[in-house]
Amino acid sequence: MICRKIFLVVRIDFIRLSAFDFFYFQSRTKRISIFIIEFKHKAMERKMFYFTANAIDDFTQTKNQFITSVKIGFTLLAILTISSLAAQPVNWTAQWIMHPTAEPQAHAVMLFRKSFELQAKPEKFVVHISADNHYRLFVNGQYILRGPARGDLSHWFYETVDLADYLQPGKNAIAAEVVNWGPKRSFTYFSQMTSFILQGDSKAEKMVNTSGGSWKCFQNEAYSPKIVEWMTDRNTIDFGLYVGNPTDSIRADKYPWGWETHGYDDTAWLPAKWADIAGGRNEQFAGGILYGGGKLLIPRRTGLLKEEKVQFAGIRRSSGMDVMDDFLKGTGSLTIPANKKVNILIDQAVETMGYPEMLVSGGKDAWIQAMYAENMIVKNQSPKGNRNDIEGKFMVGLKDVFIPDGGKSRFFKPTYIRAFRYIQLDIETKSSPLVIENYYHMACNAPIERKAVFETDYPLTDWVMDAGWRTVSICAQDMLLSDAAYEQMQYTGDSRVHNLTLLTLSGDDLLTRNALIQFDQSRIPEGLTYACYPNPFHLIIPSYSLIWIDQVHDYMMWKDDKTFISQFELGVGNVLHWFEHKMQPNGLMGKMDWWGALAWPRHYKNGEPPTIYEGNCTLYTLHYAYTLRHASNIFDYLGKPDQAADYRKRADEICSAVNKLCKNTDGFYTESPNNKKVSQITNLLAILAEATSGDEAKQLMPKLLEPKDWFGQVDLFLHLYLFEAMNKTGFQEKFLPELSEWELMKERGMSTFAEVPLEWGEENQRSECHPWSTAPNYFFFRTVCGIQATSAGHKTVEIAPAFGELTQIKAVYPHPLGNIELDLRKVDSRVEGTIVTPKEMQCTFVWGNQKMNLRGGKQNIGVE
Repeated sequence: MICRKIFLVVRIDFIRLSAFDFFYFQSRTKRISIFIIEFKHKAMERKMFYFTANAIDDFTQTKNQFITSVKIGFTLLAILTISSLAAQPVNWTAQWIMHPTAEPQAHAVMLFRKSFELQAKPEKFVVHISADNHYRLFVNGQYILRGPARGDLSHWFYETVDLADYLQPGKNAIAAEVVNWGPKRSFTYFSQMTSFILQGDSKAEKMVNTSGGSWKCFQNEAYSPKIVEWMTDRNTIDFGLYVGNPTDSIRADKYPWGWETHGYDDTAWLPAKWADIAGGRNEQFAGGILYGGGKLLIPRRTGLLKEEKVQFAGIRRSSGMDVMDDFLKGTGSLTIPANKKVNILIDQAVETMGYPEMLVSGGKDAWIQAMYAENMIVKNQSPKGNRNDIEGKFMVGLKDVFIPDGGKSRFFKPTYIRAFRYIQLDIETKSSPLVIENYYHMACNAPIERKAVFETDYPLTDWVMDAGWRTVSICAQDMLLSDAAYEQMQYTGDSRVHNLTLLTLSGDDLLTRNALIQFDQSRIPEGLTYACYPNPFHLIIPSYSLIWIDQVHDYMMWKDDKTFISQFELGVGNVLHWFEHKMQPNGLMGKMDWWGALAWPRHYKNGEPPTIYEGNCTLYTLHYAYTLRHASNIFDYLGKPDQAADYRKRADEICSAVNKLCKNTDGFYTESPNNKKVSQITNLLAILAEATSGDEAKQLMPKLLEPKDWFGQVDLFLHLYLFEAMNKTGFQEKFLPELSEWELMKERGMSTFAEVPLEWGEENQRSECHPWSTAPNYFFFRTVCGIQATSAGHKTVEIAPAFGELTQIKAVYPHPLGNIELDLRKVDSRVEGTIVTPKEMQCTFVWGNQKMNLRGGKQNIGVE
């Protein structure tokens, strides 16, 4: 992976080094810089190990010991014991600073600068940074990183970075652009006031600490917000909810060009004002003295965002003049004559997310508008057809505007991330020509990489793997985004599929752990979680609180980490307590508070079961029982068998009540005792909650696979429960025929997964990049490869492949304990090939009625 700059602090115990002990570092890349290693020779003292890297490779873990490697031109050897991967808590002595006269909560772009002198280039220069809402940090004109990761006021993230590589003897400048998107900001951003903080890690860096008067500041009035009126502006939003940030209108004649460089003259800038005291959570008293809602600082939990330059794929059409694509390829420029109107449609070929960047010269007072969209349309809220076709179509989308001042090499980029496949440039020049010197895309997402492999003789699976990975990775930012273009919120429900797919395809769990913690921190006094978090508006969907517990269970099965799981014990209990108080004497769920949705099953109004606000709702009752079974497994894992037994018993009692009151003579489960409608999702939950099991469940499952217009038919998110129920009842061989929705997306030329089933009518299709639709990627490994953890942390695993119509499967399943690799072929009733399993897993291979215990390593398989 390619990163701008990464700083990692690792606490280590050195193991009695002798005079002949060395440090060994190895890496697949050479873009590593070691800045300082502090240790005491032949000592056991715990010290700090610092390094910065433009690329970081995987660490190989064996219990608590790591051997890390970095190629630095010669070979050295060291054995380290990691005691913490998090930065040391910071004793905050720096202060939050702000502009002295600007409105602290209004939309604003503030610039902060600190000039200072160094006698020599330092070996390390570690600082901790944060801002409200968002910052970009520069050193001597060079961009370093952006942040902070999104949290809430009680958990406000800061980043740590070593700036030594960018400093020089003599004059230096650290500069930060801080953006507050104002009252119309994205729902995912909390805000107290526009402010910035930076603190050096030691006395050596203390000179750059922020405090009243120690930094200079400037309000960049070149920026004006373009508010997205999503309810009325059909030229910007086709239809549906948009809760992202305002877009940008930028006047170059008001921009302080060169402000981030060390040679810039900032004598006219104002001294920054002390805004508030700073404090770390659990360490110090923190803010809120001058302004309410002070922020409690904590270290960032997720990786620094990866930003990578990507050239645009090409131009699909233009008007007003002939346009060559040299300015997109970096091989030339585009000159637009004076008094000209030009329209250019750029097609990136696949959906992406990041920051398009444009470099222009001349063109004083020209008008440049960049419009971004996931697709092109024929008319508003209508079928979009094949996404590759542009004939007879036009764009609606978010728009940024840039007005040049006639100067040379003026640089424009949006303040917030943009999602798109297509970009339309609408340009109108005035009395002087405009030169677009370069236009490219800085793709931006979390520092994750796809490690999973799934190859078969069925072409659709290749497309699903590529499009599914693109979907989850685009929406893996500083948190898990629900979608790329519209809401971009971290939903407690949606993220279950996102997490399962991300873990399966990457083996990386930082975003998963962060999401589980943030959902726990969102709980209201009654016990429920927010439906999405972080967000400052009050949205509660009770079923999503149950899904949070389901996610804790998912992660427990993925990784053996009792310390991590145990922190959710109180939250799990509180959520279940809330639901238990909703239960009625008849054993069914009572009237539901808040929003009673469960995703968007077909024909459910607003996603709600028909009797949700009356009581006796079968679906919610079964979901509660399903989650109780997950909770019982969690408490067994935590060594609390009595509580686990109570939850298991309660689930059994609930299922007995459902069977007594909500089951018809045909063996289907109705929506309530009085509402006799039969929904697909409710009956799937009956299987998963074990209201029905054994032969009875196996008789019900094929009926639920019948192709018809089901009431309560599963949407793309709820396919998770369909596929899970198929596995539970032994219908794995029917999995691939259930991928017709994804086949249709492929036929429509999509490069990511849609929000709602296209088969239900494309006039209802809004988001084109929705991770909740990636369940097939997870079930390729869970169902087709048949890889199932049978105990927490994948300590024991069953491998029971289900080929269906396939004849070959080649797969790599990444996991912290080691990869599982399959290379299998099916010939008639025989399976043969090779399997590689980690030594730390106890794996069993299952084929029909035969079971084989697998030893760690590679082995041949041949079973009839």
